[in-house]
Amino acid sequence: LGSNSADLFIGKLDNITYPYWLNADLDDIRIYNRALAPSEVKGYCGTCTVSQPPPCDTSRRFTYTQCLNDSIQVVLRPGSQYQWSPTAGLSSDTVRNPKIYLSANRTYLVSYLGLRGCQLIDTIDILVKPAAIYPKIEDQLICIGDSIQIEIPIYATNILWSPNLAISSTTAKNPYFFPTTNRTYYLEFRDSFGCIQKDTFDVNTKVCCPARAQFTIPKDMLCYGENLAITNRSKGPITSYNWSFGNAVPSSHAGSTPPVLNFPNGGTYPIRLIVTNGSCQDTMEKMITVVQIMPNAGRDTTNCLGAFVTVLGESPISDWSYKWTPTKYLSDPTISDPICSIVNDSVNYILEITDRSSGCKAYDTVVVYTNRKIDSTVQNMRICGGDSVLFNGFQRKTSGNYFYTIKKADGICDSFINLLRLNVLQKQFLNYTPKIHCDFYIDSKGKRYDTSYIERDTIRSKSLLNCDSIINITPREIFKKIYIEKTVQGCSPFRYNGKTYLTSKAKVDSNRIRGAYSGCDSIIEYINVIVYPKPKAEISPSIPNPVLYKQTVTLTASGGQTYLWLQTGGTNSEIDYKINNTQPKLYTVRVTDDKDCWDTVSYMIKGELPDTCFYGFPNVFSPNQDNLNDEYIPNMDECTEIKVFAIYDRWGEKVYKTNQQKGWNGFYKGKPAPMAVYLYYAELITPWGIKIHKGTFTLIR
Repeated sequence: LGSNSADLFIGKLDNITYPYWLNADLDDIRIYNRALAPSEVKGYCGTCTVSQPPPCDTSRRFTYTQCLNDSIQVVLRPGSQYQWSPTAGLSSDTVRNPKIYLSANRTYLVSYLGLRGCQLIDTIDILVKPAAIYPKIEDQLICIGDSIQIEIPIYATNILWSPNLAISSTTAKNPYFFPTTNRTYYLEFRDSFGCIQKDTFDVNTKVCCPARAQFTIPKDMLCYGENLAITNRSKGPITSYNWSFGNAVPSSHAGSTPPVLNFPNGGTYPIRLIVTNGSCQDTMEKMITVVQIMPNAGRDTTNCLGAFVTVLGESPISDWSYKWTPTKYLSDPTISDPICSIVNDSVNYILEITDRSSGCKAYDTVVVYTNRKIDSTVQNMRICGGDSVLFNGFQRKTSGNYFYTIKKADGICDSFINLLRLNVLQKQFLNYTPKIHCDFYIDSKGKRYDTSYIERDTIRSKSLLNCDSIINITPREIFKKIYIEKTVQGCSPFRYNGKTYLTSKAKVDSNRIRGAYSGCDSIIEYINVIVYPKPKAEISPSIPNPVLYKQTVTLTASGGQTYLWLQTGGTNSEIDYKINNTQPKLYTVRVTDDKDCWDTVSYMIKGELPDTCFYGFPNVFSPNQDNLNDEYIPNMDECTEIKVFAIYDRWGEKVYKTNQQKGWNGFYKGKPAPMAVYLYYAELITPWGIKIHKGTFTLIR
């Protein structure tokens, strides 16, 4: 029976449920083991009406998001007999609302019966949001009575610091901490993906000298030429101040008000303050980086009138951007070495270089100009053949244009100061058709000629005003049969006389000059072509792309006897390249064989940075020569290097400093250092820049 006495469920056919409802007053109830057709139902109940039930729901797809290292509870549509697939990451695979914990995206299929008894299969997509990369807070060491400010990323929300002890605010992004005893603090917030981040750190305290060295600087990275103003914020009873500034100007100072510093060169400068009160001293040190850019726009270039091409600047540096003004005549005003194609103009170019990492700028200028003014005088003269005219200290006897020059005031371009256009009236020649003879010729006077010659007969002319004669010229050509064999050679493909040859060929061409009379000999020239095959240049990398950070890949060229790497000028068959970033690096090699034939091939090296780099600092070490923990050095993986690593004792005296991958052995001035708490300062080189770390550790023996 249904939910009331007027409803009756009838029938099941072919394993498919067909519910029917009879809406009428029933006098009796009959039970059948088969489904009744609507006509049968009406036969038993003439006043009944039969209606179809609502259709089944359709299967659907739902998408949920889950934070990495977190879980999510999914609630499906009402039903029964739930079955999830796959089962990994589920608190239960047979319930409607399991908890799901995943580390990567996954899709589930859920089979179940809906409220109307329909079989449904829903698709559930779980998208895992990665947690934002958040630098963990390091443990801190402060003096009793001091405070320290700790900042977290600006994108953090729902911030909660705990416990609420010796802290300026439990919900701020940059609260101050001022405990008087060692204390552990806990942090929880939501990152830019809306996921929860947690962290734990210690703030340890110590008793310090009452004279406290403190100073502030506006910034720790300067551009070359900038000065630095230091503000002294030292506290306590202080009897003396001792400032040291490395190679800055000035290099030191004694007094409470530090001078304004300037820096003669680029580099790193230490700023150190030591204060005393007679019984103890305190030290504070900061490092200043001065970025110095040395631009080179090239040498000033001068050319004479007309167009010429020159290259400005120098080879590029990857960390710099370039800007040339003005831009006219330049191939690209945003590269380090543009091509300048100037035409009858003078331009003063300004090169602006910007260091991308610091924003520092530097400038240089270069002048490119042409000398434009040309002065000249022109003389037109006619003389008879055999006569001459004096010009620039020489007797000129033939027709032509003659000039002499002097330099302009700049000493570079010539100026035409005198030009002579001379026309020498030559003899009048009457040319006759060449006469061709075989082997030899005997003239009218009985003289024998075995080689070709020109026969001249001079007749005086009266029409040229005492200048020239009329000369009858008869070329007489005497032909001999001469064979000439000529060889040309080159590298494939070799082009000669308008044809291209890929392989050597003998007598590929001939030049034949035949006489006018039958039986005369000819000159025959045979051409032999020798073609040397072109070598095949190849490059084999020792490590295929992509190459991991800090790995060195060796490119080996083959296919010839000599090699030239176009990017470096190297002539070895191998070249090494160490991966320091993800910028692709193209190498091209020219391979030459013993026939001076050559080929080129290029290879692009692609670098790949690691996902993360590991480094950490031990809090204890025991240099007792037992080969265990005898050296204090940061724990680093291969993608991290030491730039600066220094250790100070509790009085601020430096006991060790290095820029090598080497730690402290526990000795100071040749003697074992005492057991105590020491401070370390480290600048580590990572693929993402310089990371600075400070902290403490304990030396035990």
